[in-house]
Amino acid sequence: MTERGWGRRFEDPIRIGDRLLATLLDAGEYIATLPQKEHAAPEWQAAMEP
Repeated sequence: MTERGWGRRFEDPIRIGDRLLATLLDAGEYIATLPQKEHAAPEWQAAMEP
């Protein structure tokens, strides 16, 4: 059974520096910790759209 919601795993995890983003929750937490200037960038805003 496939997990739903924030615990859903990516087919291919995303490596950013020494961090591995394996779930939607990981990605959301990462985006939330970005400085405001980066957080507001169009590419991150697009990534957060449903």
